[in-house]
Amino acid sequence: MSYEGYEVWLCATGHRHYFDCYNSPSEKGWRCHCGAARAWWCAVDQTNGPGEEPALTVAQAATYSTCPCCHVRKPLTEVTFVIPEKEKR
Repeated sequence: MSYEGYEVWLCATGHRHYFDCYNSPSEKGWRCHCGAARAWWCAVDQTNGPGEEPALTVAQAATYSTCPCCHVRKPLTEVTFVIPEKEKR
């Protein structure tokens, strides 16, 4: 049997990152581009189908600036997500 899938990580600021299940970084050494450490993660199993990623709540939508001449949009800030509470066992 084999396992296929990916991991979804949120940094402490709420930025989302995707990693292949066989190529995810070490949690200890990993830092988001904003400098924050991993605060939450989940595994999405795609072994027998497309898998189902959990729905995340947007904390702040991405913002853009639009050039008045050519109407090209440039990102100013990226979307951030609410970090889900850890499961209580």
